[in-house]
Amino acid sequence: MAQADPVSGKWLRVNRKMCEITGYSSEEMLAMPIVEITHPEDRQADREAFLKVMTGKSPDHRIEKRFIRKDGAIVWVNVNLAVIRDDRDQPVRTIAIIEDVTSRKLAEESLRVQEERLRTAMDASRQGWSDFNVQTGEVIVSPEYARMIGYEPSEFTTNLRNWFDSIHPEDRTALREAFGECLETGETRNMEYRRRAKTGDWKWIRSVGKVISFDARNRPLRMIGAHADISRIKQAQAALRESEELYRTLVEASPDSITVTDIHGTLMFSSNKALQLFGHSTDEDLAGRSMLEWVAPEERRRASQDLALLFTEGTLTGREYTLMRKDGALFWGEINAAVFSSPDGNPRGIMIVTRDITEAKRTRDALKESESRFRSYIESAPVAVFVADNQGGLVDFNPTAVNMLGYPPDVLRTLHILDLHPEEDRAEALKAFSTLMETGHVETEFRLKKSNGDVIWVSLHAARPADQFVLGYCQDISERKRAEEALRQSEEKYRSIFDDSVAAIFIFDTAKNFIDSNQTGLDFLGYTREELQRMSTTDVEANPAAVLPAHKQLLSGGRLVNYEHQLRRKDGSIITVLNNSRPTTDSSGNILGVISTLIDITERKQAEKRLIEREKLFSTIVGQAIDAVVLIDPKGRFVEFNEAAHEGLGYSREQFALLTLADIQAQYSPELIRENRKKSLHWAAWNLKRLIDIPTGKFEMPE
Repeated sequence: MAQADPVSGKWLRVNRKMCEITGYSSEEMLAMPIVEITHPEDRQADREAFLKVMTGKSPDHRIEKRFIRKDGAIVWVNVNLAVIRDDRDQPVRTIAIIEDVTSRKLAEESLRVQEERLRTAMDASRQGWSDFNVQTGEVIVSPEYARMIGYEPSEFTTNLRNWFDSIHPEDRTALREAFGECLETGETRNMEYRRRAKTGDWKWIRSVGKVISFDARNRPLRMIGAHADISRIKQAQAALRESEELYRTLVEASPDSITVTDIHGTLMFSSNKALQLFGHSTDEDLAGRSMLEWVAPEERRRASQDLALLFTEGTLTGREYTLMRKDGALFWGEINAAVFSSPDGNPRGIMIVTRDITEAKRTRDALKESESRFRSYIESAPVAVFVADNQGGLVDFNPTAVNMLGYPPDVLRTLHILDLHPEEDRAEALKAFSTLMETGHVETEFRLKKSNGDVIWVSLHAARPADQFVLGYCQDISERKRAEEALRQSEEKYRSIFDDSVAAIFIFDTAKNFIDSNQTGLDFLGYTREELQRMSTTDVEANPAAVLPAHKQLLSGGRLVNYEHQLRRKDGSIITVLNNSRPTTDSSGNILGVISTLIDITERKQAEKRLIEREKLFSTIVGQAIDAVVLIDPKGRFVEFNEAAHEGLGYSREQFALLTLADIQAQYSPELIRENRKKSLHWAAWNLKRLIDIPTGKFEMPE
């Protein structure tokens, strides 16, 4: 018991029991405020309850709180506090009865912890409990049981009747029998059954029932049951059965041999494929034998070492051995093995999968030989060979490729195929690579950039022989490209000459069919290009038979030089041409056709004809003239003269032929010439000039 001042909050009086509870002496207690020994976590609630009493809102103050003893220990106390007031209803002191309830609180906390642990354990194990009153049929269940079958505890009620009604029809009979035996004998019974959940699904429940109370006549009064949801266990068991069945099916259906040995390599199980592979008829033939008996004697030591390594690594993969059948026949086998353990982690045995790889090994050895041979071909190939992955990264190449581009091999392996192209060509190169990935093949020509910056032209033949890589063959065609460019420029130059030539140019094949003509040629004959390309040379020859020897000469490899013949134009007129022709050939020298250059000499021929006619007339006039007549060239030499000319001057014909006009003028003055017959020479020359209209040199008529 204790008294305190309600205003100052200090103790006024404490009894011995109070001192025992707090561990302080009365003097120490009276010297400290009440709040000092109250646990910090309880001070707010204590203050609020005290204020209610002081303000009259509550008749008394009852609270359980904690004191902090002088030695630091915590004690729980039950405080009943009353307020003493004066005549004016003012509080003058408080009286409190304080009871130490630490033991009760500790017991309650222990019980709470145990209940919480039990609840947690039940929740974790998906269990609940039930309490069945045998006399009334009433059933009380824990919240965990209700939740187990999908109900909230507040909505779930049950009794013995609807409990049996919710059991799966296939399980009811066995459950009633087990339940009856439990009631009859009082012994614990385990039961597994399916109960319908709130959702309508069936849940597997395992129940353990036990009668815990009997009446005076030893009849059961109460049965306690523990219930667990074992649906997952049942599902796991079903899955395990399915897995075991699947395992057995896979083992027997496997095309490979499957055997199981103990940790020493002694055979315990062999699949049918294993029996067939090693030539045995039954599993009993192999039981108890060592797996090493299947290995050829010369390889058993290596197999023993691998067996020891197996327990270190846990698995062995791709080990190849020469294996032996029951009849002694040898074959190549590939073995994959793994150690399996018991639940405690200790090795329990070895599972071995064996495959007959005799044919595969022969094929592989042949392939390896073929690959080696192919590699030697590639290494010595005169063309560059590149191997790239599906993203275009270079992974391999031959020496020709290295020499072609000039990159060191370690640098070349870091490059992408686009890195080998000039910047302006990369879009086209990427397009070609996409085509290759889609169609599996591509042929093209493009430029590559060498390590020194030079650019070369290459022809590419690329294929995709496998999903993982592409293979490309490149040949340097820079010289060919330069030749083609030179040829193109030459052809452009030729075409310019061809088109702009003032001479007519015709091209025809060995059958004399026109292939092409320049514009001068079209104008020459008066046909359009389309018309001419439907014609042959025979169609335009004025006398086809006359030119047959010339054509035969051309098609035999000869040439025509200044060959004259006549052509018939579209309008029917005849023209005379001067023909220079030669055959065209391919790279092997085979004649493909003829190219002809023609000049129209019709007018010249006509002029020559007129000249001949005038020369004849001149000769007639000169020969019959009684006066001296001479013909003088621009240098003053006598080209032609009659008898009167050389005789009149007193020279023989031979002497006169060696003279010039200047020689004669040096001997005779103009006055003398006028006075004698030589005057007729000048007049004759002048008349002749007018007659035939040809130059007579530097000659002036005298006055």
